[in-house]
Amino acid sequence: WHGRGKKQSLDSLFLILQRGSSDSKIASARVLQFIAVDADAKISIAEKQGVVAELLKSASSEKDLALIEAALTSLMAISVPKRNKLKLVNLRAVKAMKRLMGVQPCIRDQG
Repeated sequence: WHGRGKKQSLDSLFLILQRGSSDSKIASARVLQFIAVDADAKISIAEKQGVVAELLKSASSEKDLALIEAALTSLMAISVPKRNKLKLVNLRAVKAMKRLMGVQPCIRDQG
């Protein structure tokens, strides 16, 4: 996953995140998670203009739980390198992710 092919792939995935159907956005987020296998890939994904913001938007503006999960999982997958953590902090992603994770009610055994 190198060079020009990487840029074209990220451009396509970003376009799908922006304009695709819910199912397409889920698939795109899962592909991003899948290709985020090493620090280099994670940095490339996070540095692609708009991808992190679009993942945040997908996670927070949709009612589709599968899309929220896919977007959050992708954000967590790319957050490991320190550079990316700083980017997520600057985009206020951590606060948004905490809020989103808090939306899910905790189900406890009442018995």
